[in-house]
Amino acid sequence: MPSDMIYKVLEDSSKRLWISTSRGLALHDPATGDWKVYTKSHGLLTDQFNYNSGYCDNSGVLYFGSVKGLVSFRPDAMLPENSNPPVYITSFQVNNRELAANSEKLRHSITFSDTVYLNYDQSSFAIGFAALTYISADMTQYAYRLDGLDKNWNYLPANRKVYFTDLSPGDYLFRVKAANSAETRLLVRIMPPWWRSLPAYLTYAVFTILLIYALIHAYHHRQRIRHQRKLAIFEQQKEKEIYKAKIEFFTNVAHEIRTPLTLIKGPLEMVIDEVGENPAVKKACRI
Repeated sequence: MPSDMIYKVLEDSSKRLWISTSRGLALHDPATGDWKVYTKSHGLLTDQFNYNSGYCDNSGVLYFGSVKGLVSFRPDAMLPENSNPPVYITSFQVNNRELAANSEKLRHSITFSDTVYLNYDQSSFAIGFAALTYISADMTQYAYRLDGLDKNWNYLPANRKVYFTDLSPGDYLFRVKAANSAETRLLVRIMPPWWRSLPAYLTYAVFTILLIYALIHAYHHRQRIRHQRKLAIFEQQKEKEIYKAKIEFFTNVAHEIRTPLTLIKGPLEMVIDEVGENPAVKKACRI
């Protein structure tokens, strides 16, 4: 019941109860236990009815008096509400401005488009939508979700516009429906900035490869220079050792030669002293 204030109860030919209240007209089916409330959104003049103001004639037409006039209808002739109204996307705003059609971002009108392209600095946008129904349009409930951001459906009691702010670059699928209607989908593709694009990544990869190559080349060049220095030092040490060995060799040879000569010279000098002034012996010893 929309209200505790009941003004009149009438029964139609199908044994359903029509109840006028201070907040609308309620319908109750005792057979199924279902309830439904009709308000101004369904076409009533007002939600406020008069006390004890109701009548059912012989043809089955129901009359209810309200504060703004008389409401009459035939319950059996009422058409069932369309429970599956199609939903259309009616607007797409970026940074509080409507996105223009026939452009690189939006090729056609948003109602007939399935994809929207945005730059990385256009990641805040609003999407408006509406169900194609004229029966209680203000009471139509919507459900939406943005694949890539939402994991569950979000339900809106009356609002027909949703807002998204500061989304990361990537692909997002917007899905919206009303009651049990089919989904309406819109692919929102937010392009990455130039420094995160494919050419940029290829440039980064080439630069990284060149840097690694340069580092390896510099490392090998440094190792080669270090090896050459070690080899030069080793050769100098070897030359010093060879020179030292030669000096020691010649010193030893000279020593070995000098010792026998000394041994020979000593006796000869004694012989010369003993011989005296013999010229022939002195000459032979000198030779």
